Amino acid sequence: MGAAGRAPPADSLTTDTARSPEQAVITGEIGRSVTEAATRPGDIARDIAGVTDAAGSTAAAATLVDNGTGSISSVVFESRATVGRLKF
Repeated sequence: MGAAGRAPPADSLTTDTARSPEQAVITGEIGRSVTEAATRPGDIARDIAGVTDAAGSTAAAATLVDNGTGSISSVVFESRATVGRLKF
């Protein structure tokens, strides 16, 4: 019932009925947005875990390179010492 116990005008009923499909579309969009927003934290957590794994792999590779560099330096030093002892 409208104001003062009167029924709402007929044209307001038509307008409300016409809005119903539009409201359904908007409600559907809101639902999709909420679902997408709810899945984002999980995606972010997986991305962070991937970055953490990559950082660990990079650190391990850097250690291997560092160890390899030390080995090469030792070989170069020994080679220079050997060449220095040779007489031409």
